[in-house]
Amino acid sequence: MARNTQAPEEVIRPAAGGGDESIFTHPAFGQIGASRVNGHVNLYDSDFTHQHYITVSITRSELHRNLSRDRHFGTEEVIEVALSEAQWASFVSSMNIGSGVPCTIARHEGKLIPGLPSPQNPAHQFKAEIEKTMADIQAALGSLASDLDGPMSKTKVAELRKELEWLSHRLTGSTGFVADKFDEHVEHTVERAKTEINAYTTALVMRTGLEALQGKSGPVLEYLPEAGSHQIVASE
Repeated sequence: MARNTQAPEEVIRPAAGGGDESIFTHPAFGQIGASRVNGHVNLYDSDFTHQHYITVSITRSELHRNLSRDRHFGTEEVIEVALSEAQWASFVSSMNIGSGVPCTIARHEGKLIPGLPSPQNPAHQFKAEIEKTMADIQAALGSLASDLDGPMSKTKVAELRKELEWLSHRLTGSTGFVADKFDEHVEHTVERAKTEINAYTTALVMRTGLEALQGKSGPVLEYLPEAGSHQIVASE
């Protein structure tokens, strides 16, 4: 389906500095900006409670032209999303891969979106998945035990042996699979933590250097996060 085109609308009004100013509007005009933010927040697909994160905001825009110069002004906000430092790094370096990087929608059309609760310890979820697998296997073994009563033909014995082999394979395969996934999750979490720390340290060094050049240098420790602000939350 072809996309329709529409010319920008122009409104002319007196400019504050003299002369006239042209204001152009169009449904496709927008502005996008990214900011580093301080403040505790829980983010989608993150095992951390973050004190430092990044927001990306998209607003509608107007083009103001006066004295042969263009100026762009953001108007109403369309959406604001928040990303961890690791998510931001993936976002800017992983184009055309998959369906995108998880982000947390903070505002949409000027309305606040409900926040997320504190992240739960992922070990609990893996433990529950293993317990469910073991419960299913135990139930199947109980069913097999009831079939052992009374005489059995060779065919029945073969069927039971086949069922036992399948349960043995499921026991080792399923629990091993969950354990492997847990190891992968821990490794992935550690790598994301490294990205968070490296990005924050880089931003801190740049900020300290800029303030030193401006004669505003202060103690570096005042910029450090509170103890535990980047730890994995382990709720019992």
